[in-house]
Amino acid sequence: MLKKANTLYVQKKYSSAIKYYAKILADDSTNFPAVANTATAYFEMQKFSQSIPFFEKAITMDSNNPWWYNYLSQSYQ
Repeated sequence: MLKKANTLYVQKKYSSAIKYYAKILADDSTNFPAVANTATAYFEMQKFSQSIPFFEKAITMDSNNPWWYNYLSQSYQ
């Protein structure tokens, strides 16, 4: 399922990808690729308020990556 979600993400079919990521996260809330890609998909769709909880979770899972902080700060603007 992750492969299908990622394919949709790469094709910029973000809404469809998010649906797959949601199914993945319902089974495994610690699936980092699904968390990170959900965050960035919402961001790319300019649904910033929806991206925030996923960026926050990505930070808790990968706190050494400055991109998550950058995206999160932009989401609040």
